[in-house]
Amino acid sequence: HHRAVHEEGFRVEMPPGGRPNFYDPRGLPLPDAPPLARAGMSPVQWLIRQNRLRGVRPTFLTAGTTWRRHSDIPWELEARAREALDPNG
Repeated sequence: HHRAVHEEGFRVEMPPGGRPNFYDPRGLPLPDAPPLARAGMSPVQWLIRQNRLRGVRPTFLTAGTTWRRHSDIPWELEARAREALDPNG
């Protein structure tokens, strides 16, 4: 999920005193829970099928970053991350 937010266009909004809201790259809100698996399929089989229908092909590298060194991170992205961490905004 960390990579999805920073590299794939997903967005998180945190309203004051509320629960976070998550949005896909099109700006559509994500549901609080995944849809129930279809009868006759295990939840894992159903998830794999849904991912394939959406063109998602996770691998063992999916959870990693695309950068090997700190110096590879685009400066614009690092600047936005530092701004987000600045308590004085």
